[in-house]
Amino acid sequence: MSLNDSNQAKGITLIAGGAGLGPMLSLLRGLVARYETRPVRLIYGNNRLDQMVLVDEIKSFEQQMVNFKLQLVCQEELQQGNSEANIYQGVIDENCIENTIDPTQSDQWAVYLCGPQPMIVAVKKSLKALRISNANVHYEQLSF
Repeated sequence: MSLNDSNQAKGITLIAGGAGLGPMLSLLRGLVARYETRPVRLIYGNNRLDQMVLVDEIKSFEQQMVNFKLQLVCQEELQQGNSEANIYQGVIDENCIENTIDPTQSDQWAVYLCGPQPMIVAVKKSLKALRISNANVHYEQLSF
């Protein structure tokens, strides 16, 4: 995957499931290094909150990029009083994605995906429902 695919995009959403964070983090670090000013979103999902890695580093990007936002997604039911704010409960679905992309610009938004096959399939269906062109979707599928 390459950020060159998003040079003309109005915004960028990176979607990572589990170990798919690795390639997305590489892209994200590249965006930070070039002081990206377009809207950049990272949706990072995992089964359990304690499986999420490098969250502190990712959160620090909010101070380094003016228009970066992180959305954590956790399938496990969260405990009452959990200190982590802004966690979407469930899976990365249409509603979760829709909250990160300006619907008036969805046809001009680049989306990058990396994760296990079932996640890629489900997210691609959600992107299609949101009318995001396949030409704007770039992905790597993990297969362990």
